[in-house]
Amino acid sequence: MFNMGGGELIVVGILALILIPPEKLPGVATKLGRYVRTIQRSLEEVKGSFKDGLKADNAPPVKRPEIPPQNTSQNSTEGDKA
Repeated sequence: MFNMGGGELIVVGILALILIPPEKLPGVATKLGRYVRTIQRSLEEVKGSFKDGLKADNAPPVKRPEIPPQNTSQNSTEGDKA
């Protein structure tokens, strides 16, 4: 999931033992697992709603009105009226 190797997992484990007392470690791991699962469920729900929205969007495309090109000629004499 996080593309971590064995050495990296050992370092994370040692840091966890240093920062979190061993008697509290199972509770912290349980809470962390619950948070990760909640985030995964939320992401799956969002993905599903996007897929449903794309499937339900069978409306014909909106035709945009054509805008005539603006006159951008450089030979204008309006600036020479001063």
